[in-house]
Amino acid sequence: MYHDDTDGKGVFRSEVLMRTFAAYLTQCDPTAGSLVDFGVPIGGLAMCAAAVERGFLLYQTGEIQSNKEQKAEIQAALDKGNTQLAKDLKAFHIRLKTFSEPGWSKATQEYSKVIDKLSERVWGGIIRAGMKHVKNSKTLKKRAEGDDEEEEDNQAMMIVDSGYSSGSDS
Repeated sequence: MYHDDTDGKGVFRSEVLMRTFAAYLTQCDPTAGSLVDFGVPIGGLAMCAAAVERGFLLYQTGEIQSNKEQKAEIQAALDKGNTQLAKDLKAFHIRLKTFSEPGWSKATQEYSKVIDKLSERVWGGIIRAGMKHVKNSKTLKKRAEGDDEEEEDNQAMMIVDSGYSSGSDS
C-alpha cells in the first residue's frame, strides 16, 4: 500500500492493490461519465487496501486453522498465563476468518484517513493505474457484450465457513 521503491509507482499504486482496485472500478460504469463524479473513491480504495492486507496475512500464515485449532492455540496461551497473547490471537483469528466489520473496520478507517489526504495528482495516477487493469477485465468485457450471467469464482469459495449457508445472516 505504501510507496513502491522497486519501480517507483508511488503510494497506493502497488500492482496487487491496483488489480484489486480494478475489481472495484469494474463495478463502476466507466461509460457513464467520470468515475469521480461523486468525488474520489476513498472508501473503495480503503476497502481494497484492507482486503489486500488480509490477503497478505492469509498468505503469510499459509493455512486457515479450524475453530478447534484456534481455540487450542488461545487456550495454550491462557495456560501459560499470557492473557494478552490469548486476546491478540483471538483478534487475529477473527481478522483472518472473514472480511467483516469486526476484523477490518479499524484498518479500513485508518486507510481512509491516509487516502483522504492524497492530492488530486496522486489520485489521477491511482485511477489511471487501476483503469489499466479494468480495460483487461473479463467481467467488464462480459458486461460490454451483454452477458449478465456470472460464473462462480471457486477461489472466492475456498475461505467459506463450514457453517455458512447463503442467504442467512448467521
